[in-house]
This record gives sequence, structure tokens and C-alpha cells, in this order.
Amino acid sequence: MNEQYREGTLSVNLKGTEIKTEERKGWLARIFKGKTIEVAQEAVTQMQYLEGIYNVFKELGMQNVLSLDVNGVTVYQDDDNKDNDFEEALSLALKEESKEAYHIELELDTTDDEEANIYVNMYGQHKDDDIPLNIDIMMEKSVDDMTKLLEDIKAKVNEKFGVESGEIEVDEDEDDDEDDDEDDDEDDDEDDDEDEPVEEPKEVVEETKEEATEDEPEEAKEEEPKAE
Repeated sequence: MNEQYREGTLSVNLKGTEIKTEERKGWLARIFKGKTIEVAQEAVTQMQYLEGIYNVFKELGMQNVLSLDVNGVTVYQDDDNKDNDFEEALSLALKEESKEAYHIELELDTTDDEEANIYVNMYGQHKDDDIPLNIDIMMEKSVDDMTKLLEDIKAKVNEKFGVESGEIEVDEDEDDDEDDDEDDDEDDDEDDDEDEPVEEPKEVVEETKEEATEDEPEEAKEEEPKAE
């Protein structure tokens, strides 16, 4: 199995989402778009989500937090590259004011290189056709291992919140992509060859000087008048 840095994504719709009508903010928007707007409200509250997502990654052995933002405020930033600091970050996040339209961003490090390998983005309120929970992963894994990790996370999310639907996407191997491109190029070349009209070979007739002379009619030569 080919292990290389690749990206994997888990997009999740949670159970219990309700569509509610709210007054649109901003007088200009109300004039042009109407006074009300329909939004999707997640059943999971801000506190439930924070505690649940903590347990999801704790059970998977991923506890190194790089940053945690709650409603646009960075409540925890790991400047010292601490290990197992998710509980500390969670305790600070739970002190923040709880909102229905919450937005929480979490970055986790799994390789001790001070770079985010897992990025979790959750919206408590959103447009009806938007995905509330997205988990992006960038790690050195094979396609199969990355897929399995995302499936494990999805199963844990289902235990904590309930999953209505979930989609997993994993980047393929770069070598496979190059091979596919080469195959496509070869197919294109073959198609071009098939489409190109075949010209009939032209007969090249080379006339010799003698043949040209024989074919030409003899012209009467005018004699020049003799001088008297």
C-alpha cells in the first residue's frame, strides 16, 4: 500500500436538524430579500457538541490541540506544543457564552510537528443545503488507511450525536492519477487518428523533357527577312 501525504474529508449531516424561520438581519437585506429567512438549526447544542467532539477524538487517541475557536474567539492556542491538552482547551471553551448559531473550529496535531493534521468545522445554524460538520485530515497514509480512519471517526460521531448522512472523500495516489492522465492522452491520440481523414495517395507523374517536347504541337518558325 502506497503511503503518502493525502487529504481525506468527512462531511456529516446530523440527526434532529430542524428548519426554522427567523427575521432577516439588516434593513437593506429585508427590503430586497424579504423580512424572514429559513435556517437549519442543529439539535446538538454548543455544550453538547464540545463535549461530544472531545470524546470522539479522546477515544481515538487524538488529544493534541493546536487551537480551538468558539464563535470567532480563540479560546485556546497551543504555543508550547503541549501533549494531551484537549481537556484544558475544552474547559476554557465551555466557559464561553452558549449560542444557538454557534461556530466552532478545532485544529488537532497527530504527528508532533506543530502543523494541523485534522481540522474540524461545526455550525450550529446554517443554510438548509449546507453541511454542518466537516472534518478534513491531512496525513501520511495509504488510501485504505485514510478511509478506515474517516470511517472510525464517522462511527464515533454517530455514537455521540447521531448521523443522518455522511460522505467520505479520499485523494487517490498521485502515481495512479499520472497513469490515468497518460491513458487519457493515449486515448485522445487514438481518437484524433481515427477522426483524421485518410488522403488518397497522389500519383506523381514526372514529365521528362523529351515527353513534354513530344506532346507540344510544333510551332511554325518565322524566318527573319534577309537583308538585300
